[in-house]
Amino acid sequence: MSRFALHDIPHFTVTLDIHKNVEAGFAQMSRKRDWGDGWYTEDDIDFVVIQADVLFIYASTFIKYLGDSKFRLEKCLQILRQMKFTA
Repeated sequence: MSRFALHDIPHFTVTLDIHKNVEAGFAQMSRKRDWGDGWYTEDDIDFVVIQADVLFIYASTFIKYLGDSKFRLEKCLQILRQMKFTA
């Protein structure tokens, strides 16, 4: 029997999956609020991916926070960008 360990997945692969997840999350928010995709940029997606590193939970929480916000998403995104969490 072979074993599969998540920590054995290459960093690039995890980062690419997180990028796709964040991109889909932003697009879903845009459709839900009928805004189009002009409120965020590729740099915003990259920011979340970099902050998340290999932690899907970080990216997922970031997207959930934005999606649940009653405030302008652009402002929430700006605030979160100012609160960088780096190791």
